Amino acid sequence: MFSDARDTYIQNGTFTTVAGNYISREESVSEAGWAKLAHSVVTGAMHNSLERSDSPRCHPETRVAVQSDIMSWINYGDVGSPCGSDTQFGGGGAILAPRNLMWVTGPAGTGKTAILTSIAEICDEQGMLAASFFFSFKHAKRNSKGHFVPTLAYQLGLAVKGLRPLINNAVQEDGTIFSRNIKTQFEYLILRPVWQLMEQDEFMSGWPKAIIIDALDECGPTNREGRYSVDQEDKEGSQYEILSTLVAAASHPHFPFRILIASRAERVIRTRLKGPSARRCTHVLTLDRRYNPDADIALLLRCRFAEIRRQFIYAATVLRFIQNAKRSPQEHLNIILDIKLALDTTGPAGVPESPTMEVPNPFAQLDALYTAILQSTPDPSHATMWLHIIDYFSNVPQYDFSNNYKSAWRNLRGVAFPSAFVDAFMEAHAGDAERVLGNLHSIVHVPDAVGDNLRTIPYSFYHKSLVEFLKNPLRSKELYIREDVWRDHLFRRYIAVYPGPNTPRSSGTSGALVSWKDSADFASLCGSLTIFDYLRFLQEPTFRDALLQYDISSWAEHQLSHRQVDNVNLVYRHIHSMCTWYRCKKLCRRWRKRISSMLQSAGLSAPAPPSPTTSVTQHGSLQFWK
Repeated sequence: MFSDARDTYIQNGTFTTVAGNYISREESVSEAGWAKLAHSVVTGAMHNSLERSDSPRCHPETRVAVQSDIMSWINYGDVGSPCGSDTQFGGGGAILAPRNLMWVTGPAGTGKTAILTSIAEICDEQGMLAASFFFSFKHAKRNSKGHFVPTLAYQLGLAVKGLRPLINNAVQEDGTIFSRNIKTQFEYLILRPVWQLMEQDEFMSGWPKAIIIDALDECGPTNREGRYSVDQEDKEGSQYEILSTLVAAASHPHFPFRILIASRAERVIRTRLKGPSARRCTHVLTLDRRYNPDADIALLLRCRFAEIRRQFIYAATVLRFIQNAKRSPQEHLNIILDIKLALDTTGPAGVPESPTMEVPNPFAQLDALYTAILQSTPDPSHATMWLHIIDYFSNVPQYDFSNNYKSAWRNLRGVAFPSAFVDAFMEAHAGDAERVLGNLHSIVHVPDAVGDNLRTIPYSFYHKSLVEFLKNPLRSKELYIREDVWRDHLFRRYIAVYPGPNTPRSSGTSGALVSWKDSADFASLCGSLTIFDYLRFLQEPTFRDALLQYDISSWAEHQLSHRQVDNVNLVYRHIHSMCTWYRCKKLCRRWRKRISSMLQSAGLSAPAPPSPTTSVTQHGSLQFWK
């Protein structure tokens, strides 16, 4: 077949050979590598993905100077002074050095993501976009390095004519390439195919030029539960590996692309990109006063206050605080002016200036604003407690207990509970939600009881910096609440509102809570918010009495009715693991007897309990259970 053909490339072909009564049908497997690559791609990380459809963009006529500088670099970055000069951008200045990597940096809320999204859209419209990857700590697969190179390679294969078959061949030659480190993946999936094509292609001037990478500071490994890891050392290792690979590529004199990176000035990123090897190929664009953000904010306010999205977080939060004021707008405006006056008379970190002052807090104004808003509530500490628990209920992990309770903590998915449920769960008295959250509408989106389908959608924070503020004791200061403290409160509410279907409910329980108690999602909530998971926190005698009186039979019945057998078995096993070898504790005897009865009623057998501890001292924190 095709014996005399030359220079022929067939993609996804199907060939049928007929010889007498014999018919042979063959399908081309030339795209097998490309298909395998597609399975490792994260489409949500691309600039135009459905997942990013509501991501912030620059408001028309704002950020004009910074966008102009970036686009000038993408188009004309190879014209300028010698590559060794140390260049920065600012205020619409000219591009001075032919460098293939640009780092856009600035504190949270300065508009980095909005700017890069707008640049990606401009490049896409002009045929200049080669690939993009927008990291996000909130989204699985977008918060780690595992899919970074395959996603870039896939987009490059689509954007650069002739590159796809070369990438396809690279995957077919090494089927394990996706398990290699970032440097190896980048070399075999991107650099080598690009070099091969450059040797063949006489029209490289028509290639797209821009590779855009946003929020590199949100890249980190996942922990054993499959969730985003906050371990600083692991995060820095992932970011350093990616940066080193990109710097090495950008340093090559014939590298045909411009790499645009945006991130906060985290230590590892700052150190790596300002090191000797990176400085020769890197522009640093800092979103500071040189780009006159005040003028952009003023323009935005003149257009429409309500159109502020998240790129100017301070201004947006101030406006919401004033517009949603429970007191008069003038009183709330005076609070903001007092913050500014206090910061003007102190150092950048909000403390009096001194010659020995440490590195200033770049979030001082935002932190002061968050503090003032929380302190405007009747009970700031209680309001902060609510925010921690709202954050928890926005993504409650569900777990798999099917193999062994010791290895059960594998995150399968996250459930976001609606705001009406959170209110019912948290309210000790009717109206608590309005009392606590009434002054927080500027930082928390509170679904409307009418316009949002009876509040079946979750609460959400307007900006992730609020969570970072709450979890950092150096920023939230007197408002800081340790994780074990708010989790302890969470458990107290669980005991109060979920005693079982047949026992009285707390006064704060509403129809929303009752309906959710009948759902499988709430039944599986005990996978992460459970009696047995929090026993190590319960060192107060009041909890001992509460759990002894707890209607564990109704709880087990409810779990079994929703096929949560593993949850019941896990409680049965775990409660006994805290006993001594010579005596079961009263709670263990009572709970295991009742759980065993419920399992037998359901036609199930109780699991074999683990061996009890041989010494009480092995569980010193649990001695109160005796």
